[in-house]
Amino acid sequence: MTEKYDEKDLIIRSIKAFGVDSQFRQFHEEIGELMVAISHLKRGRCTLEDLTVEIVDVLQMIDALKYVFGVDDDMFNRIKDQQWLKLQSQIEKIEMKKTINAAYGAGIPGHQ
Repeated sequence: MTEKYDEKDLIIRSIKAFGVDSQFRQFHEEIGELMVAISHLKRGRCTLEDLTVEIVDVLQMIDALKYVFGVDDDMFNRIKDQQWLKLQSQIEKIEMKKTINAAYGAGIPGHQ
């Protein structure tokens, strides 16, 4: 059975225990560890579970930074949705260009 925990409470307690500056340093460290894990996974030097641990560590630090900077869930989710829609639009433009190039060739101005 998994132990129950309160993420927000743990974030607040972590910030109180370690301090805000420590959270910034820890965030940089966790990003670095994730970068290393990605590289290691590509070379077969770590497992998918090892990579997942690093992803979770980074997500925990992002949640802590959201708290430190006062980013509420409504703002975060609104902007997250905007960014997903922006990505969707960018992908659709690229897919359209590829479709046009496949049908008519890359020689059409503005569609390279």
